[in-house]
Amino acid sequence: MKTETCQTLAQDDDLATTPVVQTVHTELRLGPWKILISVYEAIEQLLWRYRRQQQRLQLMSLNDSQLKDIGISRADAEHEGSKSFWE
Repeated sequence: MKTETCQTLAQDDDLATTPVVQTVHTELRLGPWKILISVYEAIEQLLWRYRRQQQRLQLMSLNDSQLKDIGISRADAEHEGSKSFWE
């Protein structure tokens, strides 16, 4: 019985050194980090879209003189300001 266990362990060690198994083990260890990174990236994307929408609203609040100073027409400002936050 003990000999069989030693042989099984030796076979498992051989298997553990193959690139495919090492990759699977690495993926399993990094799994929670990948999820955390994905969540972070999703939150970062939402914040970026929110900030862009706030800038569009600020652009819409500028008067014609201020728009002229930055080289944007009222029509361009209204077009940009009317976009949805995901655009």
